[in-house]
Amino acid sequence: MKRLDRLFGLQIISIVAGFVGELLASEPLLTAAVGVFAVTVVATFAQMTGDLLWGLTQHRIPDTATDQRR
Repeated sequence: MKRLDRLFGLQIISIVAGFVGELLASEPLLTAAVGVFAVTVVATFAQMTGDLLWGLTQHRIPDTATDQRR
């Protein structure tokens, strides 16, 4: 979860940087903020998908065939 927390923190920082760039009329700051936000959103979805797939591989289905034989 620490990775997701860091990514969410970067998203918030990039949103704030975007607002500051808009207030200062700084095109490079605004461009960088939008770029960082886009990368962190993609990284967040990739991390969440990886965690989901990892969790699905760790899930064990109980073997009920041995219970039916008894």
